[in-house]
Amino acid sequence: MLETDTLGLFGQVEYPLADNLVLTVGGRWTDVERDFYYETTGFFAAPELQAGASSTFSDSDYSARLALDWRVNEDTLIYASISRGFNAGTFNSQFLATVDNLEPTKSESLTAYEVGLKSTLAGGRASVEAAVYFYDATDPQVVAVEPLSLISANFLINADDSQMQGAELQLRALATDWLELSFGAAYIDSEYGNLITSIAGTGTGSPYPDNAPVFGSTLADLTGNRIPNTPELSINSAATVQWPVNEGWTFMGQLDFLWEDDIPRDLRASPALYSEAHIDVDLRLALQSTDGKWDAAFWVRNLTDETYLTEAYEVLGFGFYIAAGNYNYPRTFGLELTRNF
Repeated sequence: MLETDTLGLFGQVEYPLADNLVLTVGGRWTDVERDFYYETTGFFAAPELQAGASSTFSDSDYSARLALDWRVNEDTLIYASISRGFNAGTFNSQFLATVDNLEPTKSESLTAYEVGLKSTLAGGRASVEAAVYFYDATDPQVVAVEPLSLISANFLINADDSQMQGAELQLRALATDWLELSFGAAYIDSEYGNLITSIAGTGTGSPYPDNAPVFGSTLADLTGNRIPNTPELSINSAATVQWPVNEGWTFMGQLDFLWEDDIPRDLRASPALYSEAHIDVDLRLALQSTDGKWDAAFWVRNLTDETYLTEAYEVLGFGFYIAAGNYNYPRTFGLELTRNF
């Protein structure tokens, strides 16, 4: 059982340096206290845990934001910001085997730098948004496979640091009065700094697949690994049609496309837990009443019936290796009828 009490104080000021230049300064102070009680039965647990044990955590820190918005003209905004965020430490609550497992994680902090542009073109019929950023995290909380008694399971631990830098671009254009097109792309370069976990080595024979970690061997140095669940490159696009059928009804159609590069789903970047590059295509066709009361739609999700991992993890112990995870939904069709009051 985990109980959390949080106290926060927040303030923000916007100050115009000129008619088209605004400085924003904001800050928040947060105090967090957590009380954790754990009790279990079973073969793996230490006697202290079977009788029930507790632990406490408390920490306070600040978050802050400094931003500058420059309105170049009525259609263009250029902005820059520096911000710092704070996330308090917490407890693991599954598969605890020893009293040492009651130790909380450290609090994590993130400093973010971002510069961007937002602009409308052609009298509002088109828009451009672009940004570059750099994130620097200290003591980030990460999910790793940690040894617990005779098995190992997913646990929150702290890396020393991590960095993420990238760029984003989003374009939109009203091609005709009834057709809107959009395109976007994102690039992310991410890695962990000093990060060493308690498992290492590889198993090359039964029951382990190639490159599977072996429980109980030397430490694993994961420094430089990519941050899980972050594709290096992604591309999205959409086409939206809005066509009046008559005075009472409008046809709405939308086709969405997303392509993502391969994605590591665990901290160790295990080959068995990689999502290969994939696409997602969704389609929605609808009739909407002009008074907004009725909406009848036919939709298809994952039109191309792609299959890929959306999350995954490893479990080791007793001479076995399990790579488990969840896959995306298969191609799915549906009908909807909505009445708004």
